[in-house]
Order: sequence, then C-alpha cells, then structure tokens
Amino acid sequence: MPLKFCKTRWVENRIVFERALEVLPDMAKYIKAMEMKTFPNPNTKSFDFIKEAVHDPLTMAKINFVLSVAKEVTPFLTKY
Repeated sequence: MPLKFCKTRWVENRIVFERALEVLPDMAKYIKAMEMKTFPNPNTKSFDFIKEAVHDPLTMAKINFVLSVAKEVTPFLTKY
C-alpha cells in the first residue's frame, strides 16, 4: 500500500517516495483496467489525482527528483 506523505517530517518522506515508485506501475494497470470498464470508477478526489498523475508522462521523473533531494537532505536533517 502507498504510504502517506508528511509535510513536516522530511526525514520520513524518503520512504514514501520510494514506495510511490514501487506501486506506480500497479496503479497504472488498475487505472487502465478501470478505463476499460473492468472495475468501477470510485469517483473520489484522491482517485482523480492518482489518475491524473498516472497519465502525466513526467510523474516518474518528478518523484525521482524529489527522492534524490530527500536523499541529499536526510543526513543533515537527522544530524540536526
């Protein structure tokens, strides 16, 4: 399952971004099946956000960028 993003604890967000990269291909499969009417559309705001992110060709690049920043900042944040 995806983990929840935390706005105030940057030290814990690295794990969230790694998990997002891990589950994004499975989310894309689910959305593709949902669009082919295999599964019902949940019609929620959070699902619409994920659907939009899956259709964005730069989503993987964006997540990898934030992950690289988190990896650079984490040692500093844990020390201080």
